[in-house]
Amino acid sequence: MGTRIHRAARFLAILLAAGLVLAAAGTSVAAPVPAPGTLGFQDQPVETLGLARRVTLTTDAATVIGDVRTSGPDAEDFIITTDDCGGASLPASGSCEIRVRFAPSAIGARNAVLEIRHDGDGTPVTVALSGTGVSQPSGPTGETGATGATGPTGNTGDSGPTGVTGTTGPTGPSGSTGPTGVTGPTGTTGPSGPTGETGPPGVTGETGPTGATSPPGSTGDTGPTGPTGDTGPTGPTGPRGPAATFSGKARSLPVPASGRVTVGRVRCLDDRCEVARPAARIRVEWRSRRGERRARSFDAHLRAPARIAPHESAPVVLSVPRATRKLLAWRDASGIATLRILVSSADSRLDRTVKVRLRHPRHGTEPAAGRRDQP
Repeated sequence: MGTRIHRAARFLAILLAAGLVLAAAGTSVAAPVPAPGTLGFQDQPVETLGLARRVTLTTDAATVIGDVRTSGPDAEDFIITTDDCGGASLPASGSCEIRVRFAPSAIGARNAVLEIRHDGDGTPVTVALSGTGVSQPSGPTGETGATGATGPTGNTGDSGPTGVTGTTGPTGPSGSTGPTGVTGPTGTTGPSGPTGETGPPGVTGETGPTGATSPPGSTGDTGPTGPTGDTGPTGPTGPRGPAATFSGKARSLPVPASGRVTVGRVRCLDDRCEVARPAARIRVEWRSRRGERRARSFDAHLRAPARIAPHESAPVVLSVPRATRKLLAWRDASGIATLRILVSSADSRLDRTVKVRLRHPRHGTEPAAGRRDQP
């Protein structure tokens, strides 16, 4: 009897030394406990990295820790610099550390969540992260430094070779005539000579100016109107106009939850119109969280009556696919729908391509918390 008791005691000791725990069926494993439960950082200038804060994870039972990450609207502003927990297998009453630093990318309150996934109940456990980004302080202007000494004058370079003698230039122009000398004194008057012959008649003088113009006379009576000429022949009939008209909406159109958007109306003119099956294609462009510009195209359906009576109109409705509506909900997203409208009557037709801008009613809203990036 004593031998059996001794063997059972040895077997139990071996199990305890090996760390084996026999748990009853259906017993759950308690979640590890992070300390502190919330982590607040001091105000930090934008584009700078703050001091590391520590989170200690403690387990009551043997636990395997999985992924450790940050999530939330400002997850990229909280950086995990040390992670001793991710992928670790902790024994009962074991612990590990995670260190997080705050690096705000914008001024104002910044918030995120530290998620720690594990194989126990209540996964993941979370720690709320918060901090405020502030503008970077400007330091005082330093004193102006002293002017440096002037460097020594460099050595004079060697003289260059004498150039080739140029050709003789042309003779310069003659100088101007010198000033007239001083007039000498008048001599004494000589004796009078004989009377000369009569000279020829002088030149006729210039014509005098023309006199002032008389005022115009009064206008005479208007003469009788002449007879009306014959009417010219009638010209040929011009080409027939289009079978119908399409009036679209020029502004940006919101896409409702139903996905049906009225983009315009088709109006039939003189004859009954037939509307061919219209076609549409939508291109959506958006900007990812990392600032990358992305685009994707979708086929869409246009709905309109197959026949329209003369002088009647009918709406043209665009059915926007669900995947397109989801992309339009992202910030900075926009859509362009290219539509082809083809309407024909007995002897004319309307073939028109129209572009319509689409937007989400809540254009510019942020994605839900927990999403790390846009598609």
